[in-house]
Amino acid sequence: MRGPHVALAFGAVVLFVCGMAVGQRARPSKFAKYQEPASISGMDWLLLQAKVDQIKELFPLRTGISPPEFGFRPDGNKVVAISLVDAKRLQAEPAGEATASLKTSAMGAQAAVLYYVPELADKDFEMYFKTCCDKAGFYTYAEYKNGQLVMH
Repeated sequence: MRGPHVALAFGAVVLFVCGMAVGQRARPSKFAKYQEPASISGMDWLLLQAKVDQIKELFPLRTGISPPEFGFRPDGNKVVAISLVDAKRLQAEPAGEATASLKTSAMGAQAAVLYYVPELADKDFEMYFKTCCDKAGFYTYAEYKNGQLVMH
């Protein structure tokens, strides 16, 4: 009776070792191709940053919402945008208008990224609206995740 059990256990071990030898790999991120190094000179990169900074200067905080800063969080496989808001100004708006402005801003930011990264889905994009208070520093005023805006 021990013979079939030993043979079965040996077969399972051999199958496991073969799987390890072949190298079972996790599916790569759909954003992996965008994380590859790009051929751009340091000067071109700095000039691009200067151009972006100049464009942002053209858009003052008229609406109470600044243009977003974008980044990629590889651990969560998400594009993250952060925008500063003037909480006092937004709270002074009629009910629902501030929420609509924040959601419109988030959807616009997501659409801007989607233009360049067509694989982007709602679950791959998050936007945080940050504001500053006097003593505690920056805190999250609202966040946009999975296509939904949540006020804090």
